[in-house]
Amino acid sequence: MVRLLLPLLLVVAGCAGGIWVPEGYHFSIPPQGFQDIPIPPFDFVVVPGKTFAYVCPVAPEIRIARVVLTGESRLDDTVEFFERELPAQGFFLIRKPYKSRVLERVRLFYKKRGRDEYLFIDICRDEKNINVEMKLVAYPPE
Repeated sequence: MVRLLLPLLLVVAGCAGGIWVPEGYHFSIPPQGFQDIPIPPFDFVVVPGKTFAYVCPVAPEIRIARVVLTGESRLDDTVEFFERELPAQGFFLIRKPYKSRVLERVRLFYKKRGRDEYLFIDICRDEKNINVEMKLVAYPPE
């Protein structure tokens, strides 16, 4: 009986009307609370549908974000931008950058000074554009 009801439940849940999002969730990067995450100023746009942010309403110091950007630039210029701007915003390198010349990809690993926040940045080149994916992850203090 459970085997019969489970697929039906999934179909009904998939057909539900609007989606519920928790308080503090945003489908884009809100202007408040994320000023320390630099966005490259040269020809980059935020990709809608792949970008979100969450700030805990009870503890605003707990925040999570995924920012996906695409634009026209050089891979080296984009990497240099983040290596210059992130330390100015209080982030420090926690691991040597991973660079793959075969895939034209660079991964950067940062931690926010004085907070349990980690920022992982994946920068890669496709045929025409540079794609940047930034993931901000916060771990609550133990």
